[in-house]
Amino acid sequence: MKVYLGPPQAFRSPFSKMLSRAWNDKKLSDEMYETLDMFDTIFETTINKILSPINTTYVKVDNYDIWGADVTLAHIIHPTLVKLKEKKHGSPQVDNDDVPEELKATEEELRLYKESAEIDDKYHDRFDYVISEMIFAFDYVKNEKQLDFEDYTEETHARAQNGLRLFGKYYFSLWD
Repeated sequence: MKVYLGPPQAFRSPFSKMLSRAWNDKKLSDEMYETLDMFDTIFETTINKILSPINTTYVKVDNYDIWGADVTLAHIIHPTLVKLKEKKHGSPQVDNDDVPEELKATEEELRLYKESAEIDDKYHDRFDYVISEMIFAFDYVKNEKQLDFEDYTEETHARAQNGLRLFGKYYFSLWD
């Protein structure tokens, strides 16, 4: 498998800043600014349509990648989750059902969050726990520990299953 994900491409017209500066400096009338801005927008949109087929994302999946697609994907997802946990700047709301007792929010904390978006002291810890469980699960799959019959335990397997469940549940919250 080969994966290359480049930064998103978007062309920004060099005339936009000049146009705004001239209008702010009162060198253009409102009517002239609106006319030139319309042409600048058309120019920018046209260039972006021309550039859009130039995709900086490249993914090639070989036949051997799908023999164990779970392991193949775990090799990509695991380090991504590790990096996200290390660099993240925020957290989504996490359901009490998904964390151990010591991290659960009280009814009062839930009410305050719902009314004023005020977060409690353990708010970010709950997502740290969730993402740690995801990391555990993908490490488990990546290293094929489910096939290691000497060290296999039901408890470890159940923890990995839960981490995979949490990955699905909080998938749209995996952002920085």
